[in-house]
Amino acid sequence: MSELEGERVIEKFDLFVSARLRRGFGSYYAYTGLQPQSIQIARLFPGKPTDELNISLHNVELLRAPDYEALSYEWGTRKGEEFVCCEGGNVPITANLLAALKKLRLRSESRYLWMDAICIDQKNLKERSEQAQLIKEIYSRATRVVIWIGGEGPSPSQAFDLLGDLAKAWCSYKILRQPRYIPSPSSLPFDESLLCLDIAAYGKKSGT
Repeated sequence: MSELEGERVIEKFDLFVSARLRRGFGSYYAYTGLQPQSIQIARLFPGKPTDELNISLHNVELLRAPDYEALSYEWGTRKGEEFVCCEGGNVPITANLLAALKKLRLRSESRYLWMDAICIDQKNLKERSEQAQLIKEIYSRATRVVIWIGGEGPSPSQAFDLLGDLAKAWCSYKILRQPRYIPSPSSLPFDESLLCLDIAAYGKKSGT
């Protein structure tokens, strides 16, 4: 084996070990538990598309929570196939959530998110039950709800068309008290397959 071939073997081995560590050879993140009427908010650190995802979790009182976005997505059927690094530990997530987080990550600043798979200790049945009772409040207090509907393809395209029609119908029946401009699906950048809903437009600030 030549020196060059040896270097390539070592490089491939390093890549293999790094990939396996991301997939769970490291320790799991240790959740610390939540007080009543409290939630965890995930700080998604900035990075390039090729960088490993990194987050930190912060316990806050729901009524005093800083600005955050709530992420809505389909869990999928296979949990634990991927991991996100959280303060030196690993949190198992679905491939669908991993794809959403990669799209949501900013290049130069952190993003603060709430998502059930990460912000709730899924192994703690008591916490899951208590947090389930707060779901409505969690979403209503978010500055924005981001809906991830998957990668590009016919299904996301049809979903955007349907949501556009629903928005028009919603406005025409005067359900919104002070509706803001809602862009048509054709004017949205489709490469992300993300839909962002401003909760204030749905009457949050008007008390509905």
